[in-house]
Amino acid sequence: MKDNKKVAINTVFYFIYQCIIFVAPLIIMPYLTRVLSDSVLGQHSYSYSIAFYFVLGANLGISRYGQREISSYKDDKEILKNKFWSLFYVHSFFSIISFVAYIAFFFIVGKVNLYVFIIPYVISALFDVTWFFYGMENFKIVTLVNSIFVAIKAVLIFLLVKSNGDLWIYQLLSFGATLLSQVVIFVFAIKTIGKPIKVSKKDCTQHLKPLFYFALATLAVSLYTYLDKILLGLMVSDSKKSVAYYECADKIIAVPRMLITTLGVVLYPKMCSLTKKSETEEVREFTKFSIDWTSFLSFGAIFGI
Repeated sequence: MKDNKKVAINTVFYFIYQCIIFVAPLIIMPYLTRVLSDSVLGQHSYSYSIAFYFVLGANLGISRYGQREISSYKDDKEILKNKFWSLFYVHSFFSIISFVAYIAFFFIVGKVNLYVFIIPYVISALFDVTWFFYGMENFKIVTLVNSIFVAIKAVLIFLLVKSNGDLWIYQLLSFGATLLSQVVIFVFAIKTIGKPIKVSKKDCTQHLKPLFYFALATLAVSLYTYLDKILLGLMVSDSKKSVAYYECADKIIAVPRMLITTLGVVLYPKMCSLTKKSETEEVREFTKFSIDWTSFLSFGAIFGI
């Protein structure tokens, strides 16, 4: 009963968070389309999609793998602390490499003005420890912090973005808010887990193989969620407008997709924890409930669209 209540609370918090993430752009987008123009927005979407792959390289599958490790050892404080810091050190190493590669990339392609204001987004990957709170099944902190920054960002966009020359302001506000929210969440994580500790080389290297496996799965998903915009930008003559229209259509489809995946995201750390404890019957119950819920929403979304 306690587990079911916790899952329900986390589902509500994550659902609220996802609603804010998807609804906010739907409110802001008509204004941005009118002020910045569709071609400028297409330019932004294209450059953002490229930057995403550098962030993907920085995260290296830690979102899922980190949740699994944290949820499996959340009841043992010493092991939990070791797991967190060893994972964070590995994550930091690849984040720095990815950041340097991104800087080199936009200097090589010669379009500094197109990519330079997305730097805060790439840096934010270093401080992204949402996997820790998700693994601890604490969705409240992530939801509250990100919701506050999304609201502030939306207000500032309406106040400061006034013409198509203000793309850099829009990018700084968007990605600056992402960076600041991740830093705040990171501070909360430090308060929860404790100060940094020394870990052995073995503690860090043991994560590399599973991280690469999880990264491959994440990369496979990204091929149809982000690569499509890059390909569209490369293949179509009027690429800026085409990417902008495609981006808007994709945001509409993303709303039911968000509803469908909410429960799966919330149940993932719970299932990892139950599996670690060999509580097979509860795993089966949650799996059956998840399949029923996902199927119900999926069929409804198909006919709705």
